[in-house]
Amino acid sequence: MRKFRAYAADSNDDMSLAAVPSRHRRAVLMMIAGAACWSTGGLLVRSLSITNAWEIVFWRSLFMSAFVALVLTVLHGRAMPRQVRAVGVPGLVAGALLAGTFFFFIGSITRTTVANTFVLMSVSPFLAAIAARLVLHEPVPARTWLAILIALAGILVMFGGTADAGQLTGNLLALGVSVCFAAQLTVLRKFHAKVDMLPMVMIAGLWSIAPAWLLAGPFAATKHDLAVLAFKRGRYAEAEDLYKRAIELEERRPNARDYAGQADASRRNKPR
Repeated sequence: MRKFRAYAADSNDDMSLAAVPSRHRRAVLMMIAGAACWSTGGLLVRSLSITNAWEIVFWRSLFMSAFVALVLTVLHGRAMPRQVRAVGVPGLVAGALLAGTFFFFIGSITRTTVANTFVLMSVSPFLAAIAARLVLHEPVPARTWLAILIALAGILVMFGGTADAGQLTGNLLALGVSVCFAAQLTVLRKFHAKVDMLPMVMIAGLWSIAPAWLLAGPFAATKHDLAVLAFKRGRYAEAEDLYKRAIELEERRPNARDYAGQADASRRNKPR
């Protein structure tokens, strides 16, 4: 019986170790799908007739909050308010950081090219790696440091070739998106994202509605503009949910080195 238990423990260790790359692949696919949802943002904003960044942020935030509130109501019914409260301080902080990306993104894309905005936004994983090293004390592989240096060189080239002051401001605002995203991911990982963070997306919308409304001035959105912004907000909520699920998978993903150590210890202690 003792031999059987030891064999079963060995089998469980091997199965758990085999699940490590599977969960990581699922997380990567979810991140790619989330990025695909995000990538339509520039084209949709460019198709709008309004150019007031504050008004765009207001309508985007309003539609997104309403969409997520509807989803949460369908999923949780009367327990929906409890799910929102469950995010706690991490959800409020992450929501505020996410709200910051709304302002930075629209401010950037209305001042510089779509390509510049998205290229500069793409450095957020590298900033997240640096933040993870400083805040979470996670090791950063040498290949990641190399990628960070290459990305930094590209950013310097982009800024060096920018003569127009407005475009320079747009580039800086795009970097603001990356900084907020990296900080948001660090907050979620710091607290292990153990609660349903989908309400965080609704909280982010609520954070940004009031200041955007106060600063927007006279509203000029057409029916076409509202339809485009409503569609985009649904896609954005999907993207944030995919990112959140990817983070949860990574947090639950067992450490391969730990499992290998456990498996070795189990084999050494196995009765012969």
